[in-house]
Amino acid sequence: MTFLERYKYNYFSRHSQLILFDFNGYLMESCDSLFSTQSFANTSMTSWFLFMESVFESLKTLEIGEKIKFNAVEPQFSALPGIYDFDFFIHLLDKQKICCWVINDCTEQYKQYQIMQQESNDLKIIQEHLHAEILKLRSTLEPTQKPLPQTSKRFPQER
Repeated sequence: MTFLERYKYNYFSRHSQLILFDFNGYLMESCDSLFSTQSFANTSMTSWFLFMESVFESLKTLEIGEKIKFNAVEPQFSALPGIYDFDFFIHLLDKQKICCWVINDCTEQYKQYQIMQQESNDLKIIQEHLHAEILKLRSTLEPTQKPLPQTSKRFPQER
């Protein structure tokens, strides 16, 4: 196994899980890399995973090769305490249509995105406050005083 193959295997085995289930919602197989599915073997997924209950009927309408993706899901499931992307697709296995569910743990990426978004929002608030202060100062200037330079409410374009 090459370095790249080992890295890929180690990365995906820590951040992704593949679950196969039938169209009745019963688990067929799982790699169990994010959480164990052993205790759910004889139970429909819709009864132990609330998100699945809400999308299951839609999944049953997918054709072989079709895919549906749900980004930034925060499931109400103790074994998955973070933020995940869910990919579902239909596959033909031994002449039987099965549903494949790929769970990608994107918790760190989404947390970083939330931090960046909050910083951007904070800067916009500061900008609005400064703009209001400039307008207030302008309104208090005497007509004989030299006016303050014009300001723009917009940030410079990001490159």
